[in-house]
Formats: sequence, C-alpha cells, structure tokens
Amino acid sequence: MTTNKPVILHVGHGKTGSSALQSSLVLSSEALAKAGIFYPPSLSDARAMKGEVSSGNVALPMLEDRYQRAAQTRTDAGTILFSNEGLFHRLIMNVEPLRAILAQGAPVRVILYIRNPVKHAISAYGQAIKRNGLVADFDSYLSTYKIPNMVGRFLQMMQELGVEVTVLNYSRHRRNLLTSFAGALGIDAALLQVPPVANVNRSLTPSEMFLQQCFNREWGKGASHFLSDDLCNNLPDQPVEGVPRLTRAGYDAFCERLTPMLRRVNKRIPADEHYAIEPYEDVFGTDGGRDDWLRFSEDQLRVIVRSIAENTPSGQVAESFADMVQRLKPRDRLSADDLAIMGELASRLRTGKP
Repeated sequence: MTTNKPVILHVGHGKTGSSALQSSLVLSSEALAKAGIFYPPSLSDARAMKGEVSSGNVALPMLEDRYQRAAQTRTDAGTILFSNEGLFHRLIMNVEPLRAILAQGAPVRVILYIRNPVKHAISAYGQAIKRNGLVADFDSYLSTYKIPNMVGRFLQMMQELGVEVTVLNYSRHRRNLLTSFAGALGIDAALLQVPPVANVNRSLTPSEMFLQQCFNREWGKGASHFLSDDLCNNLPDQPVEGVPRLTRAGYDAFCERLTPMLRRVNKRIPADEHYAIEPYEDVFGTDGGRDDWLRFSEDQLRVIVRSIAENTPSGQVAESFADMVQRLKPRDRLSADDLAIMGELASRLRTGKP
C-alpha cells in the first residue's frame, strides 16, 4: 500500500536543541494531532517526557516503513512529523529512504536547525567526549570541523530532490526555540508544551569534559555512557560556566579556515538565519589559555562518585568472584549463588548501563 501524505522532517547537525524539541513534541502530541499533525510515538518517548536525552521518533533505515505505518495508523492526519537530529548526517550518506517516499508522490519538507560555528564547535566537542569517547584536545578537534560545508552539501541535495528546506539558526532562536519551531510548522506556539527540564541535554562543563576524557583514555568509548549521562540527567540545571581553553592564535586559525565555508553556505540561507562567527572575547573572555578552570560542586562530586560506584564492581563482589575462581575445579558446576555473583560482576564490568 502506498500513500502520499505530506511529511515534515526535523533535523539538525548536532547540539541544536533537538532533545528539547522532541520532549515538547511528545508532550504536545495530542494537541498536534488536533491541529492535523501526527507525531508517531517511539520507544524514546518515556525519556523525552522526563526531559532526558532522546533520539527522536525515527531512524533513517526505518524512515519509509515508519512513514507507511504512520499514514495507515492515522488516516485523518494532514501531515506526518518525524524528528531526529541524526538524520542530517545520515541523509548525506544515504538519501535513498527519503527518495523512496518522494517517489510515492508525498510532499516532503525539512526543518533544519544550524548553529553559529564557534559555540557549536564547543558543544559538539563536548558531545563527542560525552558520546563517542573522544580524547583529542580542542585545538585538534577544531582543525577537523567542517559542518558548514556539510550544510551546503545537504541543502544542495535537497534542492536536487525538490525538497523545500526551512533553515533556522539555533544561535538566534535559542531563547525562543519552541516559537521558532511552531512558526516553521505553521501552528500556534501555544500548542507546544514546555519540557519539564529547562536545559535538556545540557553541555558538559569544562571540568566534566576533562574528567570524562580521563575515563575515555582508560576505558575507551564505553566510558562515556555512564558518567556524562548521569551528570546531565541528574543535574540538568548545573550552570555550564566556562569553555574549553583556546588561545587567540587558535581562534584566528579557526576563523580563517571557516570564513570561506560560511561565505559559500550563507548564499543558500535566508539573511536572517545566516551563520556568523562569534567574537573571541564573547566566548573565551580575555584569557583563553587560563589554568584555573577545574572546578566541581558538591552535587557534581556526589553524582560522579555514585555513577562510578553503581557501574563498577564493589570490593565485596570482586572478592567473592576471586574466592569462587580459586575453589572451582575444571568439571565443577556453578551453583545458583555463583551464577548470581558472575552476573552481577559482568553487568558492573560493562562501562555502560547494564
């Protein structure tokens, strides 16, 4: 069965407020449905409703299937809305799932959030530490930053497919994110509920970044799944004061490399949403190479210690396991108690949540 029900895809290139918008969309799904917009439910809805990090309601490989199911589930819906920040990167690599929907005659519109490069690079750097086990320093990370070029490529692809794209600069709309999104949807902003957490998926503080990188070096990528998540979910209102250290020379080199990219891509973006490079002093102050930047509050330290304790074996479990190994013979069978000890140890030895 095919359908040609209109589709709106909300995407972004990372750290552009998607988790906050997804939280609002889940909370507002009934109001949206009455306005003719169906936001299909997903497994991440429970997290989104609590204001925690979520991945939206669709993944690229399932886009066509989810579209078909949504259209059949809500035949009364005027438009189907999907949200997943990661679709931006994945569609650049493989646009076929979107092409399959277009081939059915379904009108598709994309709402794309971008963000000014300096602060975006800072947030994306922290996200890479948080999620991907990054251990590189900030200067090294900046030398690989090319998001504006990717935005230009994305917009070119959408133009070739005949897909309309609404571009919104998160840096300009951060304080009125729901209003900007409602405007792009063509609905009254009052229909969108405010998430229960003021700062969904907050950035790491410089001190938290440093500590997470220490664990990344020792434990690899898996380490990022417990410490940072616990800090962001349990202390969402923690002030994110300070930024990674960057000298004026490092900033100047970044701006020199980015300026041609921004000039090219801004030709494809409405003037009110243009990329702009933030002044050094506005972001890094007067001393981007300062040394007195490591600070933890009592609440941060409590969450850090609890997170480590809950995800690593206690001395008692380790000793019980050692005793069991010492007394086991090659043909011995494990008792129920032995299995319980091994199960607990195995779950705690994983650096992610069991």
